[in-house]
Amino acid sequence: RVLAEAYLNQVVSGNLDPDFPTDEQVREAYDRNPDAFRVPERMHLWQIFLPVAADADSTARAEVLALAKRISGEIRAGKSTFAAMAKAHSAHDASRLNDGYMGVIKVSELLPAVAGAAAALEVEGVSDPVSTDSGLHIIKRGQTIAAEMLPFDAVKDRVRTRLRREAALKIRRAAVEKIVEQYPIEAPSADLETWRSELGADTSGG
Repeated sequence: RVLAEAYLNQVVSGNLDPDFPTDEQVREAYDRNPDAFRVPERMHLWQIFLPVAADADSTARAEVLALAKRISGEIRAGKSTFAAMAKAHSAHDASRLNDGYMGVIKVSELLPAVAGAAAALEVEGVSDPVSTDSGLHIIKRGQTIAAEMLPFDAVKDRVRTRLRREAALKIRRAAVEKIVEQYPIEAPSADLETWRSELGADTSGG
């Protein structure tokens, strides 16, 4: 295994042009794959989460809903703050410890009901209880960050590293195929495929 790995590394170093990729090739890869460098629309979001068990009866559900409505109402009326209510009632530990703040969330990754409620709010607005399969959410909307393209200068080093890694992996795979062709191994097919995938795996890191 060690000898095989050393051989493959030697094959890669002997066949991968040290000047690859050129600046032009890096730029071409960037221009050819715009979606890979587009950051989607995001939103600062806060929530207070009240779980509702899947097997909860109507009485238990009504109690959670009543609590959620009271929390939302008191925040809107200025009787309490979102942070205070999150710390007192939210069952989502990560955000509860941060005043209910969820962070900057991709809008496309929000649950549909939550995304709809957030879209209907003004900045700093607080929603009515929003029902999902897991429970009730009270949402506070923050600023929206528009979708944007990452500039070439910010990602060119990442693109260069990825192109070199992909080229090295292609050379390794070709070498493994040649080894298998020249030196067939009598082994169960599953074991052979495992051996082949391990030798052909990208071990360059990054």
